[in-house]
Amino acid sequence: NKVIVEFFNSQLNYELDTITVLHDATPNYYSDDGEILEVKAEFPLITDAYIAYNMGKAILTRSRNQTTMQFLGTPEMYKLNVGDIVDLTYAGLGFSGKVCRVEALELQPNGLVSVSLIEYFDVYTWEVPAQEDTRKLLKLPTVGALHPNVKFNELLKKLNAGRFMSTLINLTVEGKTIQVICRDIQKHIVKDLPTHLDFMRLSKTARIKLFIPVVFINQDICKGIKRGGVLTVVRPEVELLVNAMEIPSALEVDIKDFEVGDTITISNIDLPSGTETTIKGRDFVIANIQAPSGLKSSENEGTDNDDPTTEAGEEEKEEATSE
Repeated sequence: NKVIVEFFNSQLNYELDTITVLHDATPNYYSDDGEILEVKAEFPLITDAYIAYNMGKAILTRSRNQTTMQFLGTPEMYKLNVGDIVDLTYAGLGFSGKVCRVEALELQPNGLVSVSLIEYFDVYTWEVPAQEDTRKLLKLPTVGALHPNVKFNELLKKLNAGRFMSTLINLTVEGKTIQVICRDIQKHIVKDLPTHLDFMRLSKTARIKLFIPVVFINQDICKGIKRGGVLTVVRPEVELLVNAMEIPSALEVDIKDFEVGDTITISNIDLPSGTETTIKGRDFVIANIQAPSGLKSSENEGTDNDDPTTEAGEEEKEEATSE
């Protein structure tokens, strides 16, 4: 009378969830002899509530409605195969053309065949429950759902603009404006939309660790790039310890004098006042200007080729020695 399906619901961040499927005939979940008429099914690979519901319905339907039958037949029964769909007519039970599936065939010592049948019908017909509001179903945040003073559309624009995690934000709470910075963003697993934000309130004297982007200026007049070199960025961001009220928007490095093969390190960047890197004790690499593959190949060929004058001189020496 009752099937409980356990599954990991994707709409609840894959938390363990249950769906209960009940039979309409009776609310009594015990048999006459006290047996509990319910079963629990675990489906760890199912993450959709609709599929979990229909799996529970299939289990309930098969448990209540499918009748099994067994009888002895002549050796003619061996013309059947397990899995065949057959029609059964038996006036004693009122069966007339009842559709069944062959479950087992077993030869008996007296030469008869034991035939096991099970009532056949499609218990796996999917049924979509009444449609719900899509916004409610997907649990998408409405305008202001993240915080009474956070408008969802404006939030998306700021997220798409970049550098959101390193930008000071003025947030009004209960009539008071405080400065905060975002520390974590949780997004919907399918829609990739923000569902939860964690802000950290900052005092005027606070110091925090942030990743600050690196901007390379004067690339158009860089000597190495003009010769065909390629700027390869190793660290697009650098983690700094900064004052909460003086967060730099970016770190700038002027590369106009860098040649092909040069390496750009943190010492080439003038850090803003009051900031320091979290990596200590080494001049770590930010980027380098690599030679293009064509230039490398030509240099290698030039090194491998011998001087023709030298080759001619060696040939003359060999001839003189042989004479």
